Amino acid sequence: MKKVQNSRTSIKKNSIKDSSKNKQDSFNYDKKRHESKLSTPKRKNKNSFSIVVTFFLVALLIAIVITVFFHPVFNLKDVEIVGTNRYTGDQVVSSSNLKLNENIFVQVLKNGNIDLSKLPYIKSYKYEYKLPDKIVVSVIERTPLYIAYNKDVNKYYLIDGEGYILEESKPEKTSEEQVFVYGIVFSEDFDVGDKINDIDKSKLDMFLNIKNELKNVIASASITKVSFENALTIITLNDKLNVVFSDDKNLKYVIAFLSEIINNVGIDSIGTIDMTKKNPTFSAY
Repeated sequence: MKKVQNSRTSIKKNSIKDSSKNKQDSFNYDKKRHESKLSTPKRKNKNSFSIVVTFFLVALLIAIVITVFFHPVFNLKDVEIVGTNRYTGDQVVSSSNLKLNENIFVQVLKNGNIDLSKLPYIKSYKYEYKLPDKIVVSVIERTPLYIAYNKDVNKYYLIDGEGYILEESKPEKTSEEQVFVYGIVFSEDFDVGDKINDIDKSKLDMFLNIKNELKNVIASASITKVSFENALTIITLNDKLNVVFSDDKNLKYVIAFLSEIINNVGIDSIGTIDMTKKNPTFSAY
């Protein structure tokens, strides 16, 4: 009898516990729902703020793009060139892919780099944009070292040390460094700004080696002319004395030997020293 009573007491206690647990779970559920309802407006407000900010940023970006690419304040008004007096800003514009009174940024996107290849004296260059409407071009010029004769058209052309044809010229020296050159073969369809052929360029390089070595040994010798005709290199010193070379091999020895001959015959002698022979000779005119 006591066992039955204890069992009923135990069942009653368990029932009371389950009922209490269910009430607690129900309370927790209602609490979470209430908190969820309270947090929903906050999320909506945050999302609305993000949308407004994004819209504002997009609108601002569109406004900047429209201003940069379409506002006349960014139209190119001036091109300044630094490092040369040979070309003007207008020549840079007319010879390149630039256009005045057109948007700078549009030209950058459309053309890429500024092309100055049509200006033969410009060896290298760099440029910078001075916003809102100016470009500054800094250049390094080519130096004309040779006055080359083109016998096919009976004209002279200035050529730099790298073999680029710079312009047509009169047969007149504009600096002591310039040398008259004969025996260069110009192509039939050459244009100013083109480079001479590799064979003639190698001849100029050989002459330059001779010139530099000669300058170290005979400082008073001024080379006024060089000829590459008949597969020889013939230099003229002081417009009077011709010296014939076959190549630039053993150049130090050859120039040292030449120096002794010139000391004997005189730097102002009129004639020819032939260094192609085993025993070089001097022939007076």
